[in-house]
Amino acid sequence: MTRSLWLIDQQQSSPSLFISFKFNLRFCDLSSILEPGRPVRTDKSAILDDTIRILNQLKNEAQELKETNEKLLEEIKTLKLLSVFSRLSRAHQARLPKKTALL
Repeated sequence: MTRSLWLIDQQQSSPSLFISFKFNLRFCDLSSILEPGRPVRTDKSAILDDTIRILNQLKNEAQELKETNEKLLEEIKTLKLLSVFSRLSRAHQARLPKKTALL
């Protein structure tokens, strides 16, 4: 019997066991995503703890990146304004009469 036929047979004969089996598979998938390359953990509590820890780390990193992005956008605005003022200042200086040196 192939695996898919076995799963269908299990689903029909014992729906609660099938749901539990699928649930366990999803936890194994989650464990392998959290720590690729390591053996899959089966302790659901540990998997959930790891998931919460990693999600909190990602949330903090996302917040830090958002703050850095906002600072960089402000810096870009400042630099653009400085560039505009610099061009205006050079244009204004070019219009002023040149001072002659007194001998």
